[in-house]
Amino acid sequence: MGSEFDYTFEERDRDVNAGLYQRFFLENPAGEAEFTIGVEAANKIIVALQLQDIGGVALEETLGIEVFVASDALGTVAAADAFAVESGLGQELAVLTAASVLSVLSEADGTLSLGITKSGAASLWLGIKFPGGRAILSEEIVFAA
Repeated sequence: MGSEFDYTFEERDRDVNAGLYQRFFLENPAGEAEFTIGVEAANKIIVALQLQDIGGVALEETLGIEVFVASDALGTVAAADAFAVESGLGQELAVLTAASVLSVLSEADGTLSLGITKSGAASLWLGIKFPGGRAILSEEIVFAA
């Protein structure tokens, strides 16, 4: 029978990694998203989202997330004229910051559709903040003049 000091580095690493897996993958399964950016029509662009787990596999569950619109590629400056859940694909839970940050609920298949309205030329990015704290940004969303 060994003592508490018989715990090898390999066993310690295994347990640490198992704890990290539990924390980041099982407790907070979401961490990625596929963004499909539509074509501008009447100063509005629809962005469809498919939420994914950290490994890139589509989620098949409802998930509450925060979404935001930024005017810089780092996601640090909020900006939009109007921003809302579109076409009944998802549910708006709360407006956290007027016209730029929403708390939303995806559909049961992990999808969500958001409409961004902006008058005039602009480059914007749609951001997602997942329950575990991970944040990601879409590719550039370009509004014509």
